[in-house]
Amino acid sequence: LCSLARLLCLLLPLLAFTARAEARPSLLIFAETFEEGASPGAGGPADSGFLAAQVAAALANSGFDARELTDLSAEAGLPTILSTARQAGADYALLVRLDPAVAEVIDYRGNDIQTRRRVLTAPYSFRLVAAATGETVLGDTGTARQVSRATESLRESNPDAPQALVPAVAQSIAREIRETMNPRDL
Repeated sequence: LCSLARLLCLLLPLLAFTARAEARPSLLIFAETFEEGASPGAGGPADSGFLAAQVAAALANSGFDARELTDLSAEAGLPTILSTARQAGADYALLVRLDPAVAEVIDYRGNDIQTRRRVLTAPYSFRLVAAATGETVLGDTGTARQVSRATESLRESNPDAPQALVPAVAQSIAREIRETMNPRDL
């Protein structure tokens, strides 16, 4: 009976690994956003939660098992993030950062035309890290962009325009991960 218990103790990690290998790999998403004019680390938790949820939805739509974690941001530090990902059973941690949106307004007057074009941009970055080793598997940066236009007879108003960039960022990150990796091979 004692040798059977020892044998089970030796085989348990192997059995757990075999059972885990058949499950779909998972991503745990840690998002970080910043309010305009705020220093890094002073981001809004609601915005971070929205960003994480949008990235998780975009990845799920691409066939990945992704979950967001809103009570710990990407600024917590990589060791804490990796430990949390391992405890949650995730194979990978996805760290996403969205900086504040910047608006550029271009006015044009001439030839009996008066128009105003507003270009809203927000830089973002992401890094996919293996939870077990801390190795960066994939990472990139980009800029989300939204253009609106106003003329004498047409006015566009979108007070939540910076928030409207979040789905574009999420789709871009999901597309890049999907183009680089297959959900089953992750």
